[in-house]
Amino acid sequence: MILFASNPRADVKPLAKDLLGRFGGIAALLSADPEALASAGLGLAGIAALKAVREAALRLMRSELQERPVVGSWDKLVEYCTAYIAPRQGRGIPHPVPRPQERADQARAAAARNDRPHAGLPA
Repeated sequence: MILFASNPRADVKPLAKDLLGRFGGIAALLSADPEALASAGLGLAGIAALKAVREAALRLMRSELQERPVVGSWDKLVEYCTAYIAPRQGRGIPHPVPRPQERADQARAAAARNDRPHAGLPA
């Protein structure tokens, strides 16, 4: 539907399927660099349409986040970082951030491998 607005006289379904397959999904497609989209066969109107949809989605997500406490949970913190920080830097969060319990579990596992207790961690 988005691509049809940029080229109403052509069948855009094959192009849409190719783009989704090439970029791995709608999120990656909407976040792709304009140069990558152009090399995949999109014109300026198509690129502009995809970027407009991405911007609208980000603004919607930001407005929803502003209506409630953001750091009430670990998932909300990651959501906040994705919505506010990553777009300004032009990339996503590079890797999943371990939750506090996961970090404690990782520290316990490392201590067990070393056969010595880790200071500050409950047994």
